[in-house]
Amino acid sequence: KAVRGTRPSRSSFSRVSISTENSAGVPSPVRRKSRLSTKFFRIDMGTGGEANPLRFVEDGWFQSLAAACIIVNLILAILELDDPTLKGALFWPDQVLLLFYVFELVCRAMYFQRLLLCGPRVVAAWNCLDVVVVTAGVLDQWA
Repeated sequence: KAVRGTRPSRSSFSRVSISTENSAGVPSPVRRKSRLSTKFFRIDMGTGGEANPLRFVEDGWFQSLAAACIIVNLILAILELDDPTLKGALFWPDQVLLLFYVFELVCRAMYFQRLLLCGPRVVAAWNCLDVVVVTAGVLDQWA
């Protein structure tokens, strides 16, 4: 507990502890993240929380994988522009990257549903850009 006139410690903001009893009547601590800590790292769009199997689209590892794919795609595009004879050799890596982008967009659409394009403005703007870029890639390579 915080004493009146003093600030709570930094650790009290990072985790909330609740004591519950298990079936044997023994208290067991349950830890969950506080709203304050998630506010700075993730925009909570209220899409089902822990129970949704598509929640991985917001996880750091998936975001890092998507960023890595974008960087690899950029490198491949530069190589292809520098040496047009590589276009045939880079066909399959381009297809795999486009397939990943489609997979990411479909998963994000299923996870966020209507909030994908109608959520917070900044998030919706980036998602609109993703839809346009992936659709252009699909029309260019697969249509």
